[in-house]
Amino acid sequence: MTYRFNLPESLLAIKSVKDEMLALVPEPCTFTEGVLLQYVKSLLDDGNGKGDTSIINTPKLKVEALLHCAILVQDQITNFCEVSTESRATESVSRYLNTMLGYLEDIQYFLNIEGVSKLTISHSMGELMYQKGIHV
Repeated sequence: MTYRFNLPESLLAIKSVKDEMLALVPEPCTFTEGVLLQYVKSLLDDGNGKGDTSIINTPKLKVEALLHCAILVQDQITNFCEVSTESRATESVSRYLNTMLGYLEDIQYFLNIEGVSKLTISHSMGELMYQKGIHV
């Protein structure tokens, strides 16, 4: 998909992405903690101990879609303005979404590769990306 906006349309598009982003994820660490808590609660309802991974996947897909749009619009704005206040603003939206995506992918990695027990240990030791406040 290719976006071809003029500068005002691009600025409006990035504002729309930012508004959606903040509606979905007002604060990345708190949001990630909430997603993880929902997942843990789903473990109690799941007899086989795997939980409902869509609790992680659904917001991850939403963040990925917003990030994709943000990057496309960011490229358009950079083409118009080069490095400017506008391009820096769009970059901050992309960084926020990248950080959020990193937090969710960190949890997903443990679920898919390491397992729930390693996720539990990492969480209890404060080793997850969101617990350390790592920004991408």
